[in-house]
Amino acid sequence: ALIVIGGNGSLAGAQVIAAEYDIPCVGRPGTIDNDLYGTDTTIGYDTALNTIMDCVDKDKPVIFHCSLGRDRTGTVAMMVLGLLGVPEGDISQEYELTQFSAHGYATSDGEKTKMTRTVDYKLAANYIWDNFVSEGESFADGVEKYLLQIGITQADIDKFRSNMLK
Repeated sequence: ALIVIGGNGSLAGAQVIAAEYDIPCVGRPGTIDNDLYGTDTTIGYDTALNTIMDCVDKDKPVIFHCSLGRDRTGTVAMMVLGLLGVPEGDISQEYELTQFSAHGYATSDGEKTKMTRTVDYKLAANYIWDNFVSEGESFADGVEKYLLQIGITQADIDKFRSNMLK
């Protein structure tokens, strides 16, 4: 059997291998994208958030980067900014700025150009709005509820906010 740890691309590749070569494949979600249908969190996503929280707790600088520079980092930035109380509309405007490029312009509403992928941080933002924000609550409330659900403690959230908003 082939054991594949990865995101939607890796697991799609495993499906092709299984179908074409009749090799049994086992897939394990392991991506910072957190974009796999049927999963709430994945290995890479949890690791990224906990690493950021640990660095802030130890008063160390945090830089996060991805090769494409917006889908993965946009999702992580959305979670951090949301947790700190930045309104989701402001986060969305900042994300839009990442769409400008010498190769073309794209928007996060699904328009396709050279720079656009079909998955972006808005999927995560909409997931939080739809599943974690009750009437009268803010986006920050939803982000906090989401983080608590995936195992980040209230003490860690409070410490993170305190350290970041000094």
